[in-house]
Amino acid sequence: MLVSRLDYLKNRKEREERRAEQGERSNVRFMTLGDGGEAIVRLAPLDDDEIIYFHTETDDWKSRKIACLREDFRDPIDNCPFCAAKMPLKSRYYVKLIHYERDDEGNVVATPKVWDAPARYVSVLTDREEEYGPVQDMIYKMKRTGNGQTTTYDFLPMMSKVYNDEVYKKDFSGLENYKALGTVIKELSADEMKNILAGEVIAAAEEEVHQSAPRRVTY
Repeated sequence: MLVSRLDYLKNRKEREERRAEQGERSNVRFMTLGDGGEAIVRLAPLDDDEIIYFHTETDDWKSRKIACLREDFRDPIDNCPFCAAKMPLKSRYYVKLIHYERDDEGNVVATPKVWDAPARYVSVLTDREEEYGPVQDMIYKMKRTGNGQTTTYDFLPMMSKVYNDEVYKKDFSGLENYKALGTVIKELSADEMKNILAGEVIAAAEEEVHQSAPRRVTY
């Protein structure tokens, strides 16, 4: 059922307020590397990572990721209004890690970060764990190669004698409360999704009326 223009604007204001609140809770830094970039990292336990399926919604020229409401692909498509509206479904893998760098005095500084990765890296990191043991017990050199669609990342295990736990401390406390779901990936109810879809119909109808209205001519 379509909502009124007033209800749509009210719901949009509520979404903007929620967006601001979620932004305040998300103060974690993200892991970024350029082509050829390298970093020494320690991965958090893989069970702490998040794989999230989402839709992309554009509101006032801004795009944002909205979590899909279907918990399983076998769930009815109508469980998620965005799925029912045939909006494209995507996925991302949010990996918690510690990034180790040296400061100007040569001291190792550990910074908790999150890597926003393609979902295919679930199998890559799982393979590393099967081969070398729990990822949180290893130090890896994370290396990026390429740009755009050709980008790949590799994780090379480092020697424990050089990268020991006394210097490269295993402390994930800075990531304990972080969740990608609810911050970078927004959560909406089915009714909120329907209101967004209805608002798009209203906006499109208003634009059509505006374009078809006769232009005023002055002499």
